[in-house]
Amino acid sequence: MVYLIIGIVLLIVLVPIFSVLPSARQKQQMMMRQTARAAGVSVDLTIIDDPNPDQDKYLS
Repeated sequence: MVYLIIGIVLLIVLVPIFSVLPSARQKQQMMMRQTARAAGVSVDLTIIDDPNPDQDKYLS
């Protein structure tokens, strides 16, 4: 019974730690982004005006 309680407590402590670690896919994305940044690629957010400001098209 004591071993079961110790195991549950260890799981409660370790699961959040492992959930914070990046997955293999996230590591691959980070490497690709770093490579793009090193190559000079940058992204800027801009506001583009709606070319057709007719509001009727937004109604369902």
